[in-house]
Amino acid sequence: MSLRPGPLRAVVVDDEPDLLALATRALRHAGFDVVSAGSPIGVGALIKRHSPDVIVLDVSMPGLGGEALARLFARGDRPLPVVFWSALPEDELQQIARRTKLGTYVRKGAPLTELIATVERMVRLQPVHE
Repeated sequence: MSLRPGPLRAVVVDDEPDLLALATRALRHAGFDVVSAGSPIGVGALIKRHSPDVIVLDVSMPGLGGEALARLFARGDRPLPVVFWSALPEDELQQIARRTKLGTYVRKGAPLTELIATVERMVRLQPVHE
């Protein structure tokens, strides 16, 4: 199994512009190629175009929430690991992560190093696709 050349790719989806920019900058600084979206609308097409290794999702967004969006990604030919990034209480996030294939979580407000480490761990746990 060989690694795909180039940086690891992430898609970040959050309807809060400041937090979206914060997560995007942190992951870019950690070496990820990051594409971000301020809404769940159109994320499927974004994923097809950019073929990310991992997705960072806010849970509470208008329209299609992060958990429902993650379920859609789990059904594809290449299920994607998801890191839910949310301010919801920890017990709710644990339940969402358990219900979601390839999902885990980081609470908003945790150090950004925790978000980066969790994203990197989720990528390492997945088989490499070229």
